[in-house]
Amino acid sequence: MNNSNYQLYLKARTLFNKRKINEAIEILRKISSNEPSDNVIKFKLAKCLLHSKKTKQEGKLILLDLSNTQNSIFALFELGKLEASEGNNSMARQYFMRLLNTQKRNYAMLELGKLEVTEGNNSIARQYFEQLLNTQNRDYAMLELGRLEASEGNNFMARQYFKRLLNTQSNNYALLELGRLEVTEGNNSMARQYFEQLLNTQSENFALVEMIFLDIKEKNYLGAYKKISVFSNVSLFKKHYYDLKILLEYKLGKINQSEVLNKDYYISQLFNYDEDYALNHIKLHLDENNNKIKHTLFNSDIDLNYLFHYAREQINYLNPVEISIVHKYIVECGFDVSTINGISTKYIKVVTLPNTNNILTMYPISYYGKESRKTKELIK
Repeated sequence: MNNSNYQLYLKARTLFNKRKINEAIEILRKISSNEPSDNVIKFKLAKCLLHSKKTKQEGKLILLDLSNTQNSIFALFELGKLEASEGNNSMARQYFMRLLNTQKRNYAMLELGKLEVTEGNNSIARQYFEQLLNTQNRDYAMLELGRLEASEGNNFMARQYFKRLLNTQSNNYALLELGRLEVTEGNNSMARQYFEQLLNTQSENFALVEMIFLDIKEKNYLGAYKKISVFSNVSLFKKHYYDLKILLEYKLGKINQSEVLNKDYYISQLFNYDEDYALNHIKLHLDENNNKIKHTLFNSDIDLNYLFHYAREQINYLNPVEISIVHKYIVECGFDVSTINGISTKYIKVVTLPNTNNILTMYPISYYGKESRKTKELIK
């Protein structure tokens, strides 16, 4: 790479880090045409292209081409992450397994652990992460172990992991996760203190997302609306930005149902909640052959009608374990509702419209740890 192209490459990298992806792509296309055999440029171009639905396939094709070169390990790693993000766990696993005897071994093990988490195989995931505690990837492993403990409701253990990461290179991740833990326990002011420490840092936008969701939980819809009105990186909300904007405009009386053209399931239920519609949606978790890509199934003898109304009552006494444009609760039932990975479970995750008991969906989840908020015993 000659000096002028190298300077352009550095400029593209800076634009990429600032999430000015289209500008970065334009520069990288130009220098790639000048130096078509430079795999470093191709690799960076591919990573940029993956950020847009329109160009993702082009980026994937470049990575596939690079996977057959001397620099294949970097391409294989990105291909694995891409497949994982699209729910193609089997293909992702194949890519990561090919890296176990390379310099990317530790990173591959970390991603393999994450894959196991998505499939509910927490004990296997824990083994992957714990093997990394004595490596240079220790902080990443500790972060994932903390997240794993939090997902199981073991907030005490999760907090220990996150606090050990304070004042390290993973400090910002730790503050973000500690804030989220406080949210699950209803300590909103403490959560906000953690998030505010991230303002004016590289993690500022991630903290602002959490503060917007916290505003919604506290019914400070105007505060949330003001934040998203000046929010530049809407991609952090992923596909939920449109629904978030509609939610806040609806709560503030800025919009009515007739003005909304794109009414998905969430928007339809937001404007005109229909219990029967929700129950029919939940029944997808009874059918082994439905078109959901990933789903857990209720036992066939479960009375969903009864469980629905029981859950609707119980969440009045619980704090959500996750907040966004929906609120998510863990409800422990008094009998088995499903079998996941060969293990019976009495737990369901209940998803509602924020600050209501209007259930959008619910589904079985694996055992929720020792600190789960137990509800009254459900009589079979």
